Amino acid sequence: MPLELQLKRSRYWYGRLEVNGKPRFFPLRVPVEGHPPRSLREEGDPAFERSRAKAQAKLDRIGEQMRERATKEELAQRVLEARTGSRLGSIALKDMAENWVKLRRKRIPAVRYVKECVSKIDSFVKFIGILSPATSEMSLVSKAMARAFMAQEQAKGITGKTYNDVLVLLRSCFHRLKEEAGIAENPFNQIPTMETDTISRIPFNEEELELILEKAAQDKFIYPLIAAAACTAMRLGDCAQLDWKTVDLANGFIDVKTTKTGALVAIPIFAPLANALEGLTPLKEGFVFPDLAKKYSISPDSLTDHVRSIFRDAGIGDPIEGAKSGHRDFQVARAEGKGLRHASVRDIPSFRTTWVTLALNAGVPLELVTKITGHKTVEVVLTKYHQPGRNDFRRVLQAKLPRVLTGAGDPFDASKDSLLARLAKMDDLTWRGIRDELVSELGRHS
Repeated sequence: MPLELQLKRSRYWYGRLEVNGKPRFFPLRVPVEGHPPRSLREEGDPAFERSRAKAQAKLDRIGEQMRERATKEELAQRVLEARTGSRLGSIALKDMAENWVKLRRKRIPAVRYVKECVSKIDSFVKFIGILSPATSEMSLVSKAMARAFMAQEQAKGITGKTYNDVLVLLRSCFHRLKEEAGIAENPFNQIPTMETDTISRIPFNEEELELILEKAAQDKFIYPLIAAAACTAMRLGDCAQLDWKTVDLANGFIDVKTTKTGALVAIPIFAPLANALEGLTPLKEGFVFPDLAKKYSISPDSLTDHVRSIFRDAGIGDPIEGAKSGHRDFQVARAEGKGLRHASVRDIPSFRTTWVTLALNAGVPLELVTKITGHKTVEVVLTKYHQPGRNDFRRVLQAKLPRVLTGAGDPFDASKDSLLARLAKMDDLTWRGIRDELVSELGRHS
């Protein structure tokens, strides 16, 4: 197993091994020290010889790992051949994304999702091409290579969720293509996922929702999207790409399979969405809102920006804007982790959170809510989408608990002086909270 020097372009040792009858070159990442001799057949100074010994030891370890892998692969070949009469095949690394796309699935994935996944796989293939040019097949990707790629992804400062999405995709890709590619062991199996923090959207209250729908009604392009999101709790893609074959105007229902979970949900068509559908000619199939569907396929983010402009028109903005321009006080986005990105807490998904929160606060059974949202477990609905405010808690508890708990010893004084004092404290940032408290107290004392 010879060592090699390429001093004209690098001050590191290289090694050469024969793998499957072909020579493979490995950058050993061991620096060349001291003064090299004219030929590696000659002896150099002590520093050079120490670096040569380190490089040889590393090359020996690589050779041992390659032999162990070859033994495992041959064992896998023999087991499969004994069972099926055929041997494992191989897939070129450059064809990895293409073979992933061709995999059989229970349901056809969204075009945008496929593009994103292919881009991630191609990024991995490009990385391996630079790290180890001789690694031409999926079966030759080692655990060390997989770890190096994920370390590079983490170094980019991406969020835990993005990191996990890449890891799960590549792990699944190697698993699903295992037999066809002749993979003895999945190189991504031992890499752990990162911890993630869930960012919950802030729901709109009834007044805010009414203001948003009022402003959206003046924009014929975006109103159907906002009306659908507010009335159905569907996600952005499902609203923008609503198909006529899922709309039952005669009975006032939408029967649709969600793109994310594949769950079949039945949702009644309420007034704002009915207004958006009014005057449209029902078809057997095709997009209900073709302009929205086209814009979503080109740039989903542009729809998000358009919806946020409606929020601003409705006087709903972040705290800094609110102090200067009279916008309501809520946080549009907050920093996550160490400020690697900003996670929006009020955008299109907020309509989904709003629908769930309003429904549960109004006493709609949780089982019925999950039939609308398409969730298989109630835990997701309760932890991620049900986001009642403090006044919601107080109002619901006051309505449900006996008066002996909520009435006697009431800490809130509804006297005239107290009311005037609290009204005087109202400003652009606090008026809504004080108003909600007063309304709640009036309801309790009525």
